Amino acid sequence: MPQMAQHQAAELWELGRDHAVAGAKLRALASCCQDASLRHTLERHAGEFQQAAQRLMSFLQDQAPYGGQYGPGQAGTWQWQSPAAWQSPYQAQWQTGAAGGPSWQNPSYAHGTNQVFGAAGIQAQPLDIALASDCLRMCKTFAVQCIWGATECAEPARTYLHQLAGEHLRMAMDHYRWLEQHQVYASPRVDHQAVQEYGQKLSQLMQVGQAVAAQGLAPANPAFAAAGAGAAAQGPYAGTTGGYAAHQAGYQGVPGYQGTQPGGTQDTYTTPRTYARA
Repeated sequence: MPQMAQHQAAELWELGRDHAVAGAKLRALASCCQDASLRHTLERHAGEFQQAAQRLMSFLQDQAPYGGQYGPGQAGTWQWQSPAAWQSPYQAQWQTGAAGGPSWQNPSYAHGTNQVFGAAGIQAQPLDIALASDCLRMCKTFAVQCIWGATECAEPARTYLHQLAGEHLRMAMDHYRWLEQHQVYASPRVDHQAVQEYGQKLSQLMQVGQAVAAQGLAPANPAFAAAGAGAAAQGPYAGTTGGYAAHQAGYQGVPGYQGTQPGGTQDTYTTPRTYARA
């Protein structure tokens, strides 16, 4: 891999660090999740974040002297902590319920007073909804962060960051579908009349662009162009070329001046090229 600049290394380090921390966060949040499908999604995303962190760090490992690996606290190795080392601060409050899944020890949850029902009576806990909503926001943020990081990095890290941004958008779609399934995501249907108006305005702008490309920088109003030409013909620079008037009296005494051609259309100057007017 070609030698990278220091700012690229710093960008990759920050991205790798953020993905590692986010992966640990997702794994901890999964242990607090009651919905089985959402819990599985969080665990799967946690693994993908950890893999992304390792891949990002591998770009830095290729730059390490003597083929070593960067790592916290050690000069030669970079190690990923075991997922078992990360625990949720709420884990002690969870127990296995009668159905085999975790149950929250808060009495309000046990009595269902805080439950939310979505489509077809699908039950969703407020905590699960909050987790899915926050993870949706986080995945979108990481997608933007990866695109921004790609602008600071060279190949092959740039291509990988573009791909990673797409993976984060896919993860965000997983959370969006879960929230929509439980009818807690605002997604009103499109206004077809508004879509038609958007199309008409876009068509007009495209026609304007084509007209500008065809005309170039020529004046759009022929009458204005003709008036401008007439004013130039009658102005103080009439009968000149290059925009300079041939007023013989104005150049008297200028070194190198040799006079004008008939009609005042051309002047001849010798060195030094000095222009002056009376």
